[in-house]
Amino acid sequence: MNSKRNGVHSHFVPTVLVLLYLFMARTTIAVVEVHNINTDQSSLLAFKDNISYDANDFLAKNWSAKTPICKWFGVTCDSFHLRVTSLNLSYMGLAGTISPHLGNLSFLRKLDLSNNAFHGSLPSEMTQLRRIKLIRLNFNHISGEIPSWFVFLTKLKLLELRYNNFTGMISHSIFNITSLQKLNLAVTNFGVFYHPTSSTPLHYNI
Repeated sequence: MNSKRNGVHSHFVPTVLVLLYLFMARTTIAVVEVHNINTDQSSLLAFKDNISYDANDFLAKNWSAKTPICKWFGVTCDSFHLRVTSLNLSYMGLAGTISPHLGNLSFLRKLDLSNNAFHGSLPSEMTQLRRIKLIRLNFNHISGEIPSWFVFLTKLKLLELRYNNFTGMISHSIFNITSLQKLNLAVTNFGVFYHPTSSTPLHYNI
């Protein structure tokens, strides 16, 4: 009788431990996902706080902590991770500065703020957007030098900065982004630039 009880006990303990492990693992994943969602939400709300003029009150009416961020206007999320992967606020009549909190959107792949009235310089925190592939900031009033830190965005394929108020020299490091396929900085002298380490032409406006 004791041997049977010991046998049952020996099977019961590992089963309980496995179930406990699975429960803790799922709980941990859930906590991480909530934290990431909260991070994206707080980052976008901070971005909204830097908007000084919203011509159509789109953000004022739509971007609310009471609504899931994946349902916010201009926001696209990854269905698996529930992280923000695209922010498209082009042609929205927005004015303000670009918040450094934008750099916390670590899953962001597309950023389009073109045809607005953003001003000020680009925050260096954008170097944290390591998954970014497309940046469109043309037709704004962004000033300062064109940042050399674009080189850290190693997956960037398209960069459009034309019709802004950039000054100074263009850093050669911008041509060291091996993934870059299109670079648009101005409106004249259209040409084709071949990256020295690639046979793929880089189309650019300078």
